[in-house]
Amino acid sequence: MESQILTSAEEEINALKAVRAGSIDEFQIIVDNYKKTLKIFVRQRVHNQDMVEDIVQDTFIKMYKNIHNFDLKKPLKPYLLQIATRTIIDAFRKNKIESSLIENVSYEEDYPLDTSQILSDLNPKQKNIFELLIEGYDYATISARVGMPLSTIKTIIRRTRQKFSKNKNL
Repeated sequence: MESQILTSAEEEINALKAVRAGSIDEFQIIVDNYKKTLKIFVRQRVHNQDMVEDIVQDTFIKMYKNIHNFDLKKPLKPYLLQIATRTIIDAFRKNKIESSLIENVSYEEDYPLDTSQILSDLNPKQKNIFELLIEGYDYATISARVGMPLSTIKTIIRRTRQKFSKNKNL
């Protein structure tokens, strides 16, 4: 059986609703759609292939167990990456591995773990755009939600990232 590719937010929401209703087939579609992304994400942070496989599997198990708590209005990818991040930290703690990785794991490498100080320095428009980006929305969706041209959104995000980079190096 060839796996279906989730190409829209609506298809993703329908798959999540079906999983909530008990559909194992729809859960497998979600796994097939996000497994590669999660493996890459985890492999960048964990260099033991066995641990990578375990963490990816545990991430999907945790997602499945908590599917009823998931907000269907938000994209699934950031939710999965956050679960993976916490699972990585748990794995390191469980294995008592001392690593600076635990302090540096974030679901978006471009952003420091504590963005509250930087976000507080932004004007409300910039803050709203960047919060939507952190939540996992793509540029086009952000553009539509805030009613601004895509090029303006890209410029604001680029400038905000530059501000993050400057503050990160302090």
